[in-house]
Amino acid sequence: MWGVMELTVDKQDITTEKRMLDMDNLLANAQIGALYLDKSFRIRRVTPLVTNLTGIEPEDVGKDLSELIFLEEYPDLQEDVEHCAAEQVEIEREISHEGRILLFRICPYLDGQGNADGVIIVLYDITGRRRKEEELRERTRKDSMTGLLNHTDRKSTRLNSSH
Repeated sequence: MWGVMELTVDKQDITTEKRMLDMDNLLANAQIGALYLDKSFRIRRVTPLVTNLTGIEPEDVGKDLSELIFLEEYPDLQEDVEHCAAEQVEIEREISHEGRILLFRICPYLDGQGNADGVIIVLYDITGRRRKEEELRERTRKDSMTGLLNHTDRKSTRLNSSH
């Protein structure tokens, strides 16, 4: 049986640098990309996965997001970022980019007191997940023994062809 374990940590041991290292490790190991923007939409921080997926480099820190053209497939990114910041709402978009499917989650970045302090764009490469979903959909569409369409798909195919 699992019990609650109490851990006593000296707060002085947890430095800001250590917290940042913990966050870097979490993002890298969870395969999460994050692009941090300040209130003026200048790049504050970029993670390696964002660099791999978009080409935004750590050298781009300090540049305004609008100066960078990195995803022609997502022309409304700047507009979504501005809307997220103004309305304090989360926005999600799936974008196809270079054979991959990327999930963009644009969220308000809040400081320690809960005040808006910019925007964070979180990226997930969901290509593998989408392929598996399509594979499962295809498996359920066809009989595994005969390769023929299942009864419900034959019926919907007949209905669609009669229109």
